[in-house]
Amino acid sequence: MRTKNKKNRCKARTKTGEPCGAAAMAGGLCYFHANPKKAVELGRKGGRSNRHAPAGAEVALASAPTRRALLETGTQVLADVLSDKRDPRVASGVAPLLNFLLRAADTTDLEKSLAEMRQRLAELTENIANNRNAAPSPESDEPDKADETDKADEPDEPDEPTEA
Repeated sequence: MRTKNKKNRCKARTKTGEPCGAAAMAGGLCYFHANPKKAVELGRKGGRSNRHAPAGAEVALASAPTRRALLETGTQVLADVLSDKRDPRVASGVAPLLNFLLRAADTTDLEKSLAEMRQRLAELTENIANNRNAAPSPESDEPDKADETDKADEPDEPDEPTEA
């Protein structure tokens, strides 16, 4: 295992009193001990990026969102991000939720359409059944047997009169 090269280490001490272990620059101090204001600036900048969503980041949504309302909400969030009115991290959090709600709305729409089609099919089936029961049965091409028995009792008539 390598030991630290103490010659190339910062000569300053940390807040706890221990020697700084960072590599030294020209002058014998590390970058942050040579530039203490830079450490503050970078720490502040890093702290800003780790903040939670800023106040006013609420996204308005209807209590019973429709596809149209969800699309309008997504469009508004995008417009707010592009115009720097809303933090992009808010949009990153809202986007998957809007996607979930849109898919749920699609499923609900499909279920509603299916129920309507089933109802219409039941109505049509009932109408067909009613029409079959109400309509008289079509006459067949074969004569009734009762008509044949009546003709058998009658004598055959000649087609033409015969001369005697």
